[in-house]
Amino acid sequence: MLHSHSLPAPAPLARHVECVWRLTGQAEKDLRVPILPDVAGADVVLQLGEPGRLVEEGQVRPLPERFVVGGLGRALLLEPVGAVDVLGIHLPPACACLLGSSAAALRERVLPLAQVAPGLDAALAEWARQRPGGEVALEGLWPLISEHLRPCCDALVCEAARALAGADSPPVAELAETLGVSRRQLTRRFQDAVGVPPRDFVRFARMARAWRGAATTPDRKLAELAAEAGYADQPHLDRDFRELAGAPPSRALGKGQRVVATVEEEAPSAVSPPYKSRPPPRG
Repeated sequence: MLHSHSLPAPAPLARHVECVWRLTGQAEKDLRVPILPDVAGADVVLQLGEPGRLVEEGQVRPLPERFVVGGLGRALLLEPVGAVDVLGIHLPPACACLLGSSAAALRERVLPLAQVAPGLDAALAEWARQRPGGEVALEGLWPLISEHLRPCCDALVCEAARALAGADSPPVAELAETLGVSRRQLTRRFQDAVGVPPRDFVRFARMARAWRGAATTPDRKLAELAAEAGYADQPHLDRDFRELAGAPPSRALGKGQRVVATVEEEAPSAVSPPYKSRPPPRG
């Protein structure tokens, strides 16, 4: 059984970092954990235990000790091995300032951290080496993260992404008017910063709400999850999962089995792959 918990970022960092999460436990033989589509800017991932593998298009490849997963519009499979101890820094939608990059440049990609942000990679490697007794204190990462933040995201797009990620997301034209720009300008800036247009982003956010609901309340009926996530009906949910996750929701969501036991610790949406946290509230 794998267990997860997370710690939300303190207020001074919350705009650029959503939370730090940790996944620990012993991987069962042939276990594969789905990483489902999400609206995150990216996740910076450290493998502190035995290195796992990525399964992509039928190919299995080892993952480096530190890597970056960009925002996803398709499902990936992670194959944990042996003693699992994975730590991640979850970046909010439209923001990859910790990496000195844009969310669009990282979207749909899994890259070595050294390739994306060499300075951050070196600092995290040193931090991992100096952990007393191999222990991890999530709070100890905040000063390191602060030192490597290089704000470079489009603040207006970040505000738009936070609004569109919610269950009560407004129409794009209405949101553009609220933000003081035209719909065309908002769509262009959003596409440039995030890598997908607002309409696709809303679709990924709706799907993420569905699998997040399944993660926190695994015994819920799919029809209930579909309604609360904003789907017109369960067949709509089913179509999205078949197209984006490559499997019907009953299989993609692991109904009837618990691959990951979520341990809530300070964050009400305590999560880690495959269950990433929801975007922070606006304001």
